[in-house]
Amino acid sequence: MTTAQVPCITETEFSNRASRMKQFARSQDLGALVVYSTSRSHIWYQTGHVSYISGWADRDRIFDTMIVVPVEGDPVMLMSGLPYIAERGRAVSWMNDFRIVVAPDPRAAAIPGETKTYGTEVGQILKERGLDGKKVGLLGAETISQPLHQCLFEALPGDVVVPDDVVADLRSCKSDTELALMTESARLSDLGFQTLVDTAKPGTMGYELVAEMERALRREQADFAQFWLATGPTGEPSMPQPDLRPHRRQLAPGDQVTCCSYVIFEGYWGHAMRTGTVGPASDEQKKMFEPCLDVQRTTIDAIKPGVPISQVVKQCQATIEAAGMTLYSQRIGHGIGLDYGEKPYISDTNDEPFEPGMVVEVHPQLGIPGTDGFFVPLGDMCHVTDTGVELLTQFPRELFTV
Repeated sequence: MTTAQVPCITETEFSNRASRMKQFARSQDLGALVVYSTSRSHIWYQTGHVSYISGWADRDRIFDTMIVVPVEGDPVMLMSGLPYIAERGRAVSWMNDFRIVVAPDPRAAAIPGETKTYGTEVGQILKERGLDGKKVGLLGAETISQPLHQCLFEALPGDVVVPDDVVADLRSCKSDTELALMTESARLSDLGFQTLVDTAKPGTMGYELVAEMERALRREQADFAQFWLATGPTGEPSMPQPDLRPHRRQLAPGDQVTCCSYVIFEGYWGHAMRTGTVGPASDEQKKMFEPCLDVQRTTIDAIKPGVPISQVVKQCQATIEAAGMTLYSQRIGHGIGLDYGEKPYISDTNDEPFEPGMVVEVHPQLGIPGTDGFFVPLGDMCHVTDTGVELLTQFPRELFTV
């Protein structure tokens, strides 16, 4: 994909997101929503809220960032650091009002003599918009640091509440442009698996293989690319386990190879798992893998708009148990988008229905009989449509051979 072909989320779409947030704030009698997210990736919190509102991707933000969405007027970005950070943000965002404040951490880079804090500036924005005395709703409270939390609540005593996370709800269903970006992140994930098949051979070191896979994706404009490998002989006591460290093991004939992709393109995640063998698969490997493939197919086929998420998980568990295996975790997947994990979470306790526009990662973790280990043979990115599922990941799910 060339740069000219990269889908672009329009200013109109960003503005519509802000408008829906304002509607929510008014319905809760709030003067503003204060939206925080960290710049870290691949953690089980919402890190993409600021990206969703501003267009400034997670991995490009290196300081605390917070967006104030007042019910009157335009959103405001607050950030700590030096002026060049604000300039970089303006270059990629539809927003215009960027303000530098002092970080709660005294060791952080700061403008000499600057005294404005996140808390005092939120109060100033409310005053500018004629919203003095109104409460503000804090979204992303679960990821906020203790010093930043203290800074807000000291400056706005009694005026901060934690409402339902409307941004997480908005993000759970993707727009057409978001879907196009995620289709590309899925394509890059597929490219990683194809590179594995084209490159791997007996004697290849795991870290050499991972380096080639990640290189292939970065050459195709991936913001981020990481793969874990699990390689080794197949067998119930010694099933290969995931390893995110440099993989210092040579591939050997007869090995089973399971690989997992973590990809980000234009801020949007791609994620999948595939399994294969070094040389032709043995009867034992085929016997172990075939029911796994059936579990993946039947679980994805069960996903339809209006169907409760918990119902699909319970059906998945029944299929696994009928095959003589166990479900290692009751969470068999998760939503994916600007975060690796976001709404909806696919667990047996979530009775919310699937909705058109959701993009979910389905990857049941299968318990290895007689051990404490687990096996994640397959994972797919699935777009929920009006009638069922469109698979975004296209690399074949059958056992590959290298």
